[in-house]
Amino acid sequence: RIVLELMEVGEMRGVKQTSVLLDRRCFKCESLLHPCLAAAQGPSLFVCFHDTLLSVDEIVQLTSPSRYYTEATTSKRGGHTRFGRGLCAAFEMTDCLQVLVGGQFLVFDPSGWFLRGGDDGVG
Repeated sequence: RIVLELMEVGEMRGVKQTSVLLDRRCFKCESLLHPCLAAAQGPSLFVCFHDTLLSVDEIVQLTSPSRYYTEATTSKRGGHTRFGRGLCAAFEMTDCLQVLVGGQFLVFDPSGWFLRGGDDGVG
């Protein structure tokens, strides 16, 4: 179902070709952008929309369970969502969503575990 949710994001944007890859490899903790991302070096699900480029604002909207998500899910073709969670669905598989859009790398870490270095006593 998660893959269907992510493919629906592409469908809403009129994507004609989508690639999905499950990478089960784990990588060493060298050459990381941030040392706290070491725990995110495990298996990954890669979804590529070949013929469209989402903006950073669209990505943020698609990870926001609010009115912004409703704005972002308005299909270019006038359709409605079937699954309705957009990129929020990815948080069923990961606590640290990483998105490469254009030349920008976005890291969504709602719990703060990865970018703040673990338990800081909050909560």
